[in-house]
Amino acid sequence: MNIRFIEVTNAYTLNRDKMMLSVNGITGFFPNEKNPKKTILKHISHNNGGYEVWETPQEILKLIAQSKGI
Repeated sequence: MNIRFIEVTNAYTLNRDKMMLSVNGITGFFPNEKNPKKTILKHISHNNGGYEVWETPQEILKLIAQSKGI
């Protein structure tokens, strides 16, 4: 089985740090109700509700479709 990753932008700080997350660990994503410019990305590596990222759900879907296995 190949492991696939996407790179997303951390929205917790103003630094806009990049994070690499396994596609297989994504369990869902949805717009943040408090700030619609951000997305909550549910992932098995996060133990408290999900990562807050700048990419939209549509952008995340595109990143997943473009990801390649290693």
